[in-house]
Amino acid sequence: ALRLKLQSVPGSVLRDQARFAEAAAAFETVLAEGARLPGYGRSDQLADRYNLARARYLQGELAQAERQLRTLVPEHEALLGRGHDRVLKARGLWAQELALTGQPLPAVAVQRDTLAAAEARPAFDARQLALQRLPLAKLLRQAHRPAEGLPLALAGLDFLARQQSAPTWLRARARWIVGD
Repeated sequence: ALRLKLQSVPGSVLRDQARFAEAAAAFETVLAEGARLPGYGRSDQLADRYNLARARYLQGELAQAERQLRTLVPEHEALLGRGHDRVLKARGLWAQELALTGQPLPAVAVQRDTLAAAEARPAFDARQLALQRLPLAKLLRQAHRPAEGLPLALAGLDFLARQQSAPTWLRARARWIVGD
């Protein structure tokens, strides 16, 4: 099981190097081997399935990513809870995938639910809320509802500007979402 966990690391490195097909193949291998290994935990399997979906998304294989995410998100929620960071990431990726495939209203619905899950977390996490508000603002603009999204974008940018004194990629992205 430990060897299998270590095998997912090259998949992440390949993904970070924009070698998406190789990354997807690495995660598929890990998942296939894990299915035959009793010590391969459910949480590890879900993490590897998310990584496979993300590699497929980045590769532009959006239909495959959506099929994976549509089943992965509820399974992840059942295991870890709606507000867990892994669940929020998976839901966020699903929302982005829906938007890219021309489904802005379902994307907004998924991202609204993601923000609601982040807001309901027992420990208040202002950064996580900012990181969920910004993509919702972007998706609302794509759904031709920019007036709804602007307050969310401004709140996200305000938080990041207060937390990060030096310019960062994330803060610049937030500014772009506000401007858009």
